[in-house]
Amino acid sequence: MSQERTDEEVKRLAPKQEVLRELYIKSGNECAYPECHNVLVDENGNFVGEVCHIEAAMPGGERFNPDMTNEDRRSFSNLMLMCHHHHVVTDDVSKYTVEKLREMKRDHIGAVVIVSCPYMRWKGQQG
Repeated sequence: MSQERTDEEVKRLAPKQEVLRELYIKSGNECAYPECHNVLVDENGNFVGEVCHIEAAMPGGERFNPDMTNEDRRSFSNLMLMCHHHHVVTDDVSKYTVEKLREMKRDHIGAVVIVSCPYMRWKGQQG
């Protein structure tokens, strides 16, 4: 967590523009769910994906962590992009733990970097 816990009122804050930009860039325009290739921005430029919290924004939400600050909840490390279907699927907290979702996000971003960066593709082929 990036900030110390305070006794602040829990509020659902919108992600900051720079966080959204980083999420979009690192998504490769695809849902982060493994083997899903649903686009996040369609051919008309409409955002059809969903910004998903790894640990819920509000009490009662999936994987809510009362020790996070409001800023932590809207940070890059706590957000990922998915299609609507997989956003709903990952609400199963017994199957999709915080650790599982963080791993899913990390693997997705890693795959996007390798595919979209020629140097990384070449370096990967070198062993």
